Amino acid sequence: MKFDPYRYTITIRRVTMATKTMFRSTCSELPDCADYNETPSGAYHLMIDTIEALHARSIEDGDKFPDPLPVED
Repeated sequence: MKFDPYRYTITIRRVTMATKTMFRSTCSELPDCADYNETPSGAYHLMIDTIEALHARSIEDGDKFPDPLPVED
């Protein structure tokens, strides 16, 4: 199966950093990762890029990459 970063659990939250409002994206399966952007869409796409980059790096290094959490209906 081809790797699909869109299967990962991404959360977007509005945060205030100093005096600037930003949007922070986090991924439940990768708890040490966070990206920031001025728009929710930008934060989301940065996290997709981060997931893809970390996955590629784990393959290069021969490390296991976390699976997406199961979808609850």
